[in-house]
Amino acid sequence: SRQRIFEGIRAGKKVCGPLTIMSITDDAELARQCIEIYAKDKYGEPLFKLWNGEKYAHRRKRVAFISADFRIHPVGYLLIEMIENFDKEKFELTGVFTGTPDGSDLWKRYRCAFDHYIDAKNMPSLELAKLLRAMEIDIAIDLSGHTEGTRLDVLSHRPAPVQMTYLGFPGTLGLPFIDYLIADPQIIPTELKKHYAEKILYLPHCYLPRDTSVVPSQITPKRSDFGLPEEGFVFCSFNHDYKINPPLFKVWMDLLKEVPGSVLWLMKLNDVAQSKLLESTRNHGVDTGRIIFASRLTQVEDHLARYRLANMFIDTFPYNGHTTASDALRAGIPVVTLS
Repeated sequence: SRQRIFEGIRAGKKVCGPLTIMSITDDAELARQCIEIYAKDKYGEPLFKLWNGEKYAHRRKRVAFISADFRIHPVGYLLIEMIENFDKEKFELTGVFTGTPDGSDLWKRYRCAFDHYIDAKNMPSLELAKLLRAMEIDIAIDLSGHTEGTRLDVLSHRPAPVQMTYLGFPGTLGLPFIDYLIADPQIIPTELKKHYAEKILYLPHCYLPRDTSVVPSQITPKRSDFGLPEEGFVFCSFNHDYKINPPLFKVWMDLLKEVPGSVLWLMKLNDVAQSKLLESTRNHGVDTGRIIFASRLTQVEDHLARYRLANMFIDTFPYNGHTTASDALRAGIPVVTLS
């Protein structure tokens, strides 16, 4: 149960992973405790310190972005235009790709967007860290955090004077070698800064970038194309299934009971989650026919266009939508969320 997990964390035990804690509580202090236990266990004490206070005087600041997601992935999808629009007069950019190439147009755009591009999937972490030190990288920015394909051990060897994290993971990394976290005042209110191991760099408006070249298809599909009723209110939440927890699901079920003829449109990601959600729907006394599951579409433009069939995007809590919420806004439907 949640309470057992919380007690275990407070006792300093390894009971919960970083993404899991995000989906079951918004207690920033507890999240930090949990993540620090995980991070210490995974990364231990750094063995090498490759940068030892040397001063660089580069005409252009050398910035390395390290990610497993320069491909079809929410982070890859959001970030590309920001990289392409960087001021190359002031910055020299290196892309360090630690993931598996997917051959997509997006992956090709990343290969062209940086001044230097390193395919680092098969490179040992210490070797990669030594390369970044030899390149005299001024600022190394991790984009994966504690998510799949991350290579934070590269930064554990301190290859750069300034090391930060951004975009890929929504909390503190709890690691002594990450100096800064890039956020905005909505994501991390100033009174919660003390619960983050990093110094917080606040962007003035919103921390979440977006590729404005991706626009919804001009052709809006029909509701019947996706098994939605022609009449009736469509509540939509295309967030990942692990973000849906029992208290939140009860709110959604109460909504369906209050709004006759309404349906809830969710993303189908796996069979087990789907059957559990339907079982829970029955337990709440709601007809399972009112839950409609959407499958992935190959073209993102078509995916954005189908949002227009919904009347409202209802967000998950405490782990909100990032890409999904911005997709809904981009498609022009209202988003209801909790801070």
